[in-house]
Amino acid sequence: MEVGKNDITNVCITFSLYGLMQYLLLVDEDTARRRTFYFFGDGINKAIRDRLPSEYFSTCPSPGLKEAVKRRLRKAVFRWLKYRRYPFLKTAKLYAQDWLYPSMLIGSRSYSLLSDSPLFLDWNMKADCRLYQRQMKEKESMAGRIKMMLYGPLSVMNYGNNNQCRRFYLTALNDTPVQQGKETCVRSLEEMWASADESHRRFVMEVFDIDEHSLPQDEGRDILFITQPWVDDEILTLSECRTLTDRLMSHYDRSRVVIKRHPRDTMDYASWYPDIPCQDKVVNLELLMMLGYRPKKVVTISSSVVDFLPESIEVDWYDTHVHEKIFRLCGNTVQPRRRVNRVAL
Repeated sequence: MEVGKNDITNVCITFSLYGLMQYLLLVDEDTARRRTFYFFGDGINKAIRDRLPSEYFSTCPSPGLKEAVKRRLRKAVFRWLKYRRYPFLKTAKLYAQDWLYPSMLIGSRSYSLLSDSPLFLDWNMKADCRLYQRQMKEKESMAGRIKMMLYGPLSVMNYGNNNQCRRFYLTALNDTPVQQGKETCVRSLEEMWASADESHRRFVMEVFDIDEHSLPQDEGRDILFITQPWVDDEILTLSECRTLTDRLMSHYDRSRVVIKRHPRDTMDYASWYPDIPCQDKVVNLELLMMLGYRPKKVVTISSSVVDFLPESIEVDWYDTHVHEKIFRLCGNTVQPRRRVNRVAL
């Protein structure tokens, strides 16, 4: 989809389907379709990127020295040449997720922060959260100061934890130090979807290439297993992920299970479990739910999506303690607010 550079009034920088869906519903259809330029990372797959006026930058960990050098050069381009390459960045309204390196496109301008899940600030930016503590410590270190001098404040102080973030767009109430003194707008995805007209909804569904026929069809398969990108995020090896998933699956009647793959998860579950249908559409569970999908039970290790689910859906929550590597790298900050069954392996 082509958009004239003179027509661009908004810029959306997002690395997750959640942030993209929020933005598409946050603004009117004409702005989302014709007046916004999008910058995406690997969390948005190519098919979706191609349906919007956008540019893509790899945000996966750099595989080797050559790619690491390329990324550093790219950062330099972002810092010093971005307005030459993307002149609309000087004047467009900026809506962004600010925690991966393409957020350097924000430069020194003010911006509004998009969400990554209903409670992503509570899980990352409270005083006792690992990420918040790491940011505050890095800000005072020599390495952190050099990093901010080279790449800008957002390279260290992100998730809205800086003076440039003027507004938070949230889908649920969060209460964190980084929100103090700043405007916070709270509107759930369901509220925005309900208020969107039919044309706007169709546009969102076209972007995600989904319709009513994309929903799981077998009513007997009423247990939804939600995966997470442990291998893609380099937390577990392929073998470790397979072993862990096998152990989780052993707790359930597989004739009732459907697998919902995380948008960034590239594991081949169809070959692992040929008897279990895998929902391979790269789409948020939230959108499937708004279209009417209702499993009886959702199974997850620590997916933040559970706080979106109605209380009528039972949730089995295994927690990050299921594997020492997951716990060591992710901690135990992400905890559901809703009622769940806390299940041990």
